[in-house]
Amino acid sequence: MKISDEIIRNYTCEGRLNRLPYIMVTSAYFIIMGMHAAFLTEVVRILNDAEIPASISASIPVFIPELIFMLLLLADIIFIFMFFIFFIFQTIRRLHDLNITGWTVLVLLTLLIPVINLFMFWVIIVGGLILFTVKGTDEANEYGGSRAAGGE
Repeated sequence: MKISDEIIRNYTCEGRLNRLPYIMVTSAYFIIMGMHAAFLTEVVRILNDAEIPASISASIPVFIPELIFMLLLLADIIFIFMFFIFFIFQTIRRLHDLNITGWTVLVLLTLLIPVINLFMFWVIIVGGLILFTVKGTDEANEYGGSRAAGGE
């Protein structure tokens, strides 16, 4: 299988995903997002603390640091959006392994609404523990063949 096929397969809701790959993907997701947040924090600190010498500042338009910041912010938004979509697709595939419809992932999306977030916190924690610990169906289900038998 080519690498491009594997990348495309990860950005689809079809098939199933076992516990171990889901735990690895989720762990990698949060590690990468943490590193990304640390990197972006450091870049913003450097941009804020940067002092441009007077001889150079006369030749650089005032908007250049702000432009750099806005471009980094745009790249950041795209990066986070792509990772969020990837994480949602992997969660849907994990739900399929449990023979649960992928629409259940909408419960996770309620985290984006702050008022509901306060009430849904424990539901999300319990749901995450279920996704990490409950074994998927051994036999083929409506979302694909048994992973042990090589089905997707």
